[in-house]
Amino acid sequence: MKIIKLHIENFGKLSNFDYVFDKNLTQIVEDNGWGKTTLSTFIKSIFYGLEANGRKKDFESQRSKYFPWQGGNYGGNLTFQTSGKTYTVFRTFGKTPEQDYFQLYDEDTKRISYDYSKEIGKELFGVGEETFVISSYFGQSKLNFDLTDQAISSLAGLEKFKNDAENVDIALNIIEKKRKEIVAYTPKVNQLNQVKKSIETSENLLVVKENRAKEIKEKLLKIEEDRNRVYQVSKAEDEQRKKQVELLNEKTLLQEKLNQKNTELSELLTNDTNCEKSSKFNLKFLLSLIMIFASVVLCICGMLNLFNLVIAYVLAVLLFIGGFISFILGKKKSSSISNDNEKNVQNLRTEIEILKQKLQIIPNFDIKVFEKNNELIRNIDNDYIATQTSFNEALADIELIKEELSVLIENKKKIEDDIKLSENKINILKQTSKFLENARENVSQRFVNPLNNKFKKLFEKFNLQNDIALDTKLDAHVLTNNGAKAVGFLSKGSQDLVFICQRFCMLEDIYKKEKPFLILDDSFVNVDDEKINVIREIISLLTKDYQVIYFSCSKSRKI
Repeated sequence: MKIIKLHIENFGKLSNFDYVFDKNLTQIVEDNGWGKTTLSTFIKSIFYGLEANGRKKDFESQRSKYFPWQGGNYGGNLTFQTSGKTYTVFRTFGKTPEQDYFQLYDEDTKRISYDYSKEIGKELFGVGEETFVISSYFGQSKLNFDLTDQAISSLAGLEKFKNDAENVDIALNIIEKKRKEIVAYTPKVNQLNQVKKSIETSENLLVVKENRAKEIKEKLLKIEEDRNRVYQVSKAEDEQRKKQVELLNEKTLLQEKLNQKNTELSELLTNDTNCEKSSKFNLKFLLSLIMIFASVVLCICGMLNLFNLVIAYVLAVLLFIGGFISFILGKKKSSSISNDNEKNVQNLRTEIEILKQKLQIIPNFDIKVFEKNNELIRNIDNDYIATQTSFNEALADIELIKEELSVLIENKKKIEDDIKLSENKINILKQTSKFLENARENVSQRFVNPLNNKFKKLFEKFNLQNDIALDTKLDAHVLTNNGAKAVGFLSKGSQDLVFICQRFCMLEDIYKKEKPFLILDDSFVNVDDEKINVIREIISLLTKDYQVIYFSCSKSRKI
């Protein structure tokens, strides 16, 4: 396959740019900043397109980096020749791959061709962009590379298993992603340790609470014994207390009755005194006095001849007799009342004396003794209730801690089971990855020796005193008396020579379908003048089979 020419409408800093290529070696020697890397990227993008921006920064994404500085149509066209036919590829790019445009034009028939699709690079060379870059695209900043599974399958001659080999990386990525997911959702060891610590704390707290409950229980039993003893004493005293209460009630009734009799006696004595006083002014006694006085007056009136003497004397006698009779009757009545009062008073005094004697027989009781006993019972009851409440609270705390402890133990078991399950899954994934890597390693071993032979033939041309060998991933190692060392121990120029030889020795084995063009973008800046002559020889040999496009900023480094 040969590139004939290209036209860039707008791509990065290049605008309305045309270039015609030599069929074997095209050298573009320009100063830095001219656009050499931009041009090489355009050639690659014609065959492989531009990736989406994704999450990359604008200056890291080629789609954003080469967006036309001056505006206008983003893209161009390239004419190439393959299998005796000439095609022109038209590509323009948008901000996203969905906005890209692709068209293939057959220069011989002058018609749109469908021989290749927008995946034209993969269809032409039989490899994807990554494999193309590590084998045919020698960038300015990166000559070292990581071998792809597609390249491995080509190098091992397993093209019919190419898809399987290419899928190894995909499978390994899926396995690694799954492993990370499992790790992400797997409880961490510190989480398990926290649960264990919480369990230990709860168990210690449970012991403290149980000991506290035991102490309260012992105190409660002692209080209960004291309480029973006090109640037994109280029960024994109940009968005595009952009798004392009955006697006190009886004494109270007697005292009330005595007070009543004293009141009656006092009232009776008061009435008797009043009667004596009133007896002096008895109505009959007064009437008798009036009648006697009237008889005396009538006698005097008769003697003074103021009134008929006979009539006066008769009336006087009658009034005197009437007065005398009234006086006698009044005196008898007063004597009778006096005798009755005296009898009643005597009776009351006798009853009062009897009541006093009864009251003297009933002993006095100390009510405070009963109050002290009642207070003792109240206190011990309150103490019992308070201790019982504390005991119930302690039991409730113990039950709560046991429930929390049960949840923690269950959580601990779940975490341990989850960790164990995750470890088993991760172990299976690791074994699967190891199996796939071993399988790829076995495939890689098929091309290691042939590639090592090709590599050494190229590298020996530089007359470097280093023994270099390639492993199954085409990673180069310096073999020394102290074992294999990474090529990073070599100088930058020697490292670049190793990487260049690595790439050159793969070309023949990777591209079985169509030989590609080679882009060398100022790839030898670190190589000294002596070694550059060897590279010129190697490139001269390559131009017999490959079209080489070489970019350089120095005329001294022209091929």
